[in-house]
Amino acid sequence: MSQIAIEEQSPLEIVGATLKGRVNTSDAHLLENIRHSIRLQHPQARPEPPKTEHVALVGSGVSLQHTEEELRELVFRGARVVTLNGAYHWCIERNIHPVMQIVMDARASKARFLTPEIPNCSYWLASQCHPDSFAMVQDYERVRIFHASNPDALEEPILNEYYAGHWAGVS
Repeated sequence: MSQIAIEEQSPLEIVGATLKGRVNTSDAHLLENIRHSIRLQHPQARPEPPKTEHVALVGSGVSLQHTEEELRELVFRGARVVTLNGAYHWCIERNIHPVMQIVMDARASKARFLTPEIPNCSYWLASQCHPDSFAMVQDYERVRIFHASNPDALEEPILNEYYAGHWAGVS
């Protein structure tokens, strides 16, 4: 189990807090997935200048049933919908079309969150995603790979070797 100490000065202030968590797969499994996915040669997500578009980031969970009308109002006002995991299907079932679906989970069962393909939707997969997730999007038009990485992360040597240092981590 890893511990992360966060000190940050912002509107959400967490000073001296210790967060405990763990990834739901082994380090060996994550590294195996990364070695596989980077060789598929999907374009990497790159840092971009800030945008002024309104985005509704929709995660899975029971709160969705209580916020559907709020989400619809945001969409009617022009917000672009970005979904995470199962929120993708939830939105599609309600005729809310995401412009981006993001998956980070390394387990094979999460490939189900990437189908069906939606026109004009981008699919952003973390390099740690299972090969089944990447197989699901192999014929999709808009796929990007990103690297869920923190400074001094264990995947850094693999990414540096493959990309010759030309990659950006998303913490």
